[in-house]
Amino acid sequence: MIGSHPASHLAVARGDEPLHEARKPVLSSARTVFISLAVALLDCSVAAGAQPVPPDSLAARLADLSLEVRANAIVSIMKTPREERGADVLPALLKHLDWQKKRLEERRAASLAGNPFPPNHAEGELLLDVLSVVAEYQDDERILPYALTFISVGAPLRNIVAWNGERTVDQVLEIAGSSSRPMEDVDTALLTLALMLRNEPRYPLSPASRARISAVAASRLTGAQAPTVIMEAMGLAAATGDPALREKVHRLSVDPGALRAMGVEERFLEHVRSRAAAALQKWN
Repeated sequence: MIGSHPASHLAVARGDEPLHEARKPVLSSARTVFISLAVALLDCSVAAGAQPVPPDSLAARLADLSLEVRANAIVSIMKTPREERGADVLPALLKHLDWQKKRLEERRAASLAGNPFPPNHAEGELLLDVLSVVAEYQDDERILPYALTFISVGAPLRNIVAWNGERTVDQVLEIAGSSSRPMEDVDTALLTLALMLRNEPRYPLSPASRARISAVAASRLTGAQAPTVIMEAMGLAAATGDPALREKVHRLSVDPGALRAMGVEERFLEHVRSRAAAALQKWN
């Protein structure tokens, strides 16, 4: 529902707590900024007490310029069983996400230029609800590009990407190794790869893909990296089962100097070091 849940309430109960969800607040500031960028898209608010939209006009209402109208359409969709929604609802949801993606890109560009747009939490809650509904169509391949676009915003779509295994691994590897994607996309991609290894994907990973996953884990544990990326890379390295990668994670858990060499600031050392030990235990 609009305004009824934080992003963490989108998590799928599969026992896959991402390392970044257990981070200290000081390490979560970058993710908080990203969520604000990702979910604050318009300067308008939802009026209280609005009436639900008739089911036969749900798709049309999703294209309305009014946030109130779109919010009520989503509320009605969430209350309507999937089989009763009509074939035009999912395309309308995806079209709405196309618009959200464009606005997100505009916001990121404005932020990089030093002229950030003001946040709007009502529109952000609407985005979270739209993504939650889209995740209900996990067996529909039309949602995969959107799951990859919004991979960092909530767990349901991220877990769908992981569940598709070999079908999506190339794109996730590209994100995980990217130098241009936001840091939050990179660390979420690393987590997604670890989930592909841990769980049984719908499309099993090939030996070649597994080798490429190990390679990206190794590359993200080499040279200067953001602390959150290091933590997720350690989790991925441990999940590969590769003895050399696991040994590297062990060294990071006992050698603060190795973390300093990767650019980890003194104030983050103990936390990152403890996450290394936790990664080895979690992916044992």
